[in-house]
Amino acid sequence: MADKTVGLDVLPGGAGGLQIKYHDNGDGTYSEQVYSTGSGGGGGGAVTMASGAVASGAFASGSVASGAFAAGALASGAVASGAYAAGAIADGADVTQGAKADAANTDSTSAWSVVALLKGLWAKLNGGVPLLDAGGTNKATVKAAATSAVASTDTSLVTQALLGSSLVQAGIALSGSTTQGASLSLLAVQATQTELSSVNQAATSGTSAAIVPTNGISSQFTLNVSTFTAGSSTGYDAILQYSLDGQTNWFDAWHFDRVTASGFQVTPPLNIGGYPRRISWVNNTGAATTCTVSLLATRMPTPVGPAFKYIDRTAALLTNPAANAVGATFRVFGAKSITTAITVGTAATPGQYTIQTSADGTNWTSAVNAAGTAASVTCVANSTVQVTAVNVTHSYVRLIQTASSVSQTGTQATITALG
Repeated sequence: MADKTVGLDVLPGGAGGLQIKYHDNGDGTYSEQVYSTGSGGGGGGAVTMASGAVASGAFASGSVASGAFAAGALASGAVASGAYAAGAIADGADVTQGAKADAANTDSTSAWSVVALLKGLWAKLNGGVPLLDAGGTNKATVKAAATSAVASTDTSLVTQALLGSSLVQAGIALSGSTTQGASLSLLAVQATQTELSSVNQAATSGTSAAIVPTNGISSQFTLNVSTFTAGSSTGYDAILQYSLDGQTNWFDAWHFDRVTASGFQVTPPLNIGGYPRRISWVNNTGAATTCTVSLLATRMPTPVGPAFKYIDRTAALLTNPAANAVGATFRVFGAKSITTAITVGTAATPGQYTIQTSADGTNWTSAVNAAGTAASVTCVANSTVQVTAVNVTHSYVRLIQTASSVSQTGTQATITALG
């Protein structure tokens, strides 16, 4: 069939019409071309189509072939804003953009639509940050280990095992509560562990069994003396000790106040959380009838500065001491200030004491107070006095009597060192 042209007078006011040309493609198919005749039947100008001129569904799926419009055929702004009514482009019409029904992507190598990729990203973000491993393969293993650790109240295992990874993995039970898809702060990882439970420490002296903790960072300790019957004892003195070398050598960390009745005492957070520890004790003047002791350790979520407390009851230092008498030597690694409180009883002439520090435990110098002078204090009969040394840089501390006393009866000197 030869080409055929049909003219239509469809423009108002004699402005012209349209020519529709049917072209024989020679292969049994025909193409259709539309021209505007313009005014006077000339070559015509651009065709203006009113909004809604092309009805929804006018072009069947596939009627416009891929590449039908050459690059640049549609000028910028050719399609006005709002030209496409809502729903004019069917869901899924652009296979690259995708359809609402597309499943979320599950890997990063397959071909996915934009909708599938967005769904996959949303699912990942909504479910928590993935574990930092090669392919997430240890997620179930770590979650099981973390849940087990928390169930045993040893929450430090979670901190140690998952440091740098998300604790949010579909919910981990913590002390009876469950965190579902929400951030879990390491600051919340805190638990109390019973380290000694109702042990008998009525003997004149001794040490508890060594405690090998699993927690790190720092811990706050509670000494609970649930029963105490004095018997021959005039008081129970307990010392918290720790070991740095596998329980061969033991160092004092905190001296508890003398116990003469049931009760409990609490330390500040101490940086011995991960080291073996024990309680060393003395019942003064003889064994107690009953002395039942428990020790609790509460893990702190953050490290703290050094803290030490020592009670020096050296008789040669406090009761009628010789000139330049010295007390026991204590370790104060990392401490910046040291406060000493000295309690004496009766005294015709109370003595004067000075805080001394040493870098090696052998060579000693006087520490200084805030005024830059020697950290010294003169005692008062039947009273407690104190003095503070600042800007401490040495690792050891002791007291020395720098002005002699007369007929003095001393009780104790308490040394507190803080970082």
